Amino acid sequence: MGIAGRYSSVAGPDGIYFLGYDGVYRFDGVKSVRVSEQIGRSFGKLTEDWVSVVDWASVDSVCRSCFLNGVLFILLPMKDTAGDVSNRVFCYDIFQQMWWELSLDCDYIYSDIGRGKVYGSYYYGSRYKVFELLNTVSGYLPNTSQEPEFVTKSVEFGRSKDGSRVKWLR
Repeated sequence: MGIAGRYSSVAGPDGIYFLGYDGVYRFDGVKSVRVSEQIGRSFGKLTEDWVSVVDWASVDSVCRSCFLNGVLFILLPMKDTAGDVSNRVFCYDIFQQMWWELSLDCDYIYSDIGRGKVYGSYYYGSRYKVFELLNTVSGYLPNTSQEPEFVTKSVEFGRSKDGSRVKWLR
């Protein structure tokens, strides 16, 4: 056993979560337990009609994880039956032990515990755009639109006129 994606490990309230070569695991300090049995077919070798599988060739460069209020968010590159690869965010509620998938294609995810939000980013046009994936105030309802009008809502990465790297939008 090992970690399949070098940036997949993240500390949760009940252990360290990481992507292994056949699923997502939780290490409690003594042993590792696979927690991804419910979505196990996604970690197979062959795609099926309704189930995309992890693209293991790009896991190391794509996979990211974060935690917010007992929910693990893990970004995985998924390959469909046509061989097309897109990144998907899988969510695991550690208290209810349930998985769900957000149908969003992101390049990166991160959580802001202080604001109770999870953000995602992707490359759009000539720069990265950051958008709010989930908000604990709204009860983890996902924002499923990546339209440019929505994406420019929070933070825009790039160069501002004063030379700083991050420009906060108001």
